[in-house]
Amino acid sequence: MKNTTSNSRNILIILAILFSYLSAPAQSLQPDTLYASLFSSTNSAVLVNSNPGTEAVQAEEYDNLFNRQLLSGDWGGIRSFLNETGFNFEFVFKADLFSNLYGGFQRGTKYLDNIDLILSADLGSSINWSHTNLTVHFLGNGGGSPCELVGASQGISNIETTPTWKLYQLLLEKKFFDEKFSVAIGLYDLNSEFDTRETSGIFINPSHGIGDEFAKSGLNGPSIFPTTSLAVRLKFQAVNGNYFQSVILDGVPGNLDNPYGTHINLNKNDGFLVATEYGIVELDEEVQKSKIAIGSWIYTSQSEVNDIYSFGTQTRLENNYGFYVTAERILYSKFETQQLGLTGLFA
Repeated sequence: MKNTTSNSRNILIILAILFSYLSAPAQSLQPDTLYASLFSSTNSAVLVNSNPGTEAVQAEEYDNLFNRQLLSGDWGGIRSFLNETGFNFEFVFKADLFSNLYGGFQRGTKYLDNIDLILSADLGSSINWSHTNLTVHFLGNGGGSPCELVGASQGISNIETTPTWKLYQLLLEKKFFDEKFSVAIGLYDLNSEFDTRETSGIFINPSHGIGDEFAKSGLNGPSIFPTTSLAVRLKFQAVNGNYFQSVILDGVPGNLDNPYGTHINLNKNDGFLVATEYGIVELDEEVQKSKIAIGSWIYTSQSEVNDIYSFGTQTRLENNYGFYVTAERILYSKFETQQLGLTGLFA
């Protein structure tokens, strides 16, 4: 049985790599996948150019394999049709290979991978629900644990987790008041909008992501990779880019006793996790030049902590809360696109 499972996993990896090669964008990889993986690719639908005068040019580009926006092309017009009706598909495959040559717990090599299957739907285009978006995100992980070799407290790879498949996000978002205010409800990745920085997306270590004190809070962590919980998120974003957002989530995501698959367990003893963030953003032609954000979080249910000031082993109940400050800025950019250059961050 174990060999059958291993063979099936190897076949899936080979097919994923082959699909990545056939469907990945030919121009460039996304920054977070380019630096994070040995094998890395993204696949998404492209916008359709409605100018008839460019159809011949587009046809020539599709005929040239290395000039296509997507290597597998437009699928005979299917991709363009799906995009016009509001549907966008994305496939992301990441793989890491780590070897511990000296120090740590033991010598060895570990391979691990991460697969994201994402469907984004503009329901205004598909079923006439204006300013409404739906995201369906499946997550698959496999491989070993590099931390078993080195014993790092904050982890080595940001895709390391229990090998399993799960429904990661199922999120419905509605926008109001010229899309300045939005409400989202469903399975939600807190770190997709809170305590996040564009600059740190190129790193593969978990320590460059959400703060370690936040990531290790709660009984089963907050609603972040690899386990999310139900949430309601409110966000207001001004025209100049400044924003205020708040979210209330189930205090204990998933199932403490079963990390495999998707589990939504609502228990009154779990309480809630409430997080807020205010951000000051500087934009230049819709490109973010700088951002300063201040955030806070608190669990409504108390948790047990060790009392280090008492003799013997004693515990007490107290609220679990914290705050964070983060900032990033483009320091130098003289390229054709402002997304290329030198940036700095503080977290």
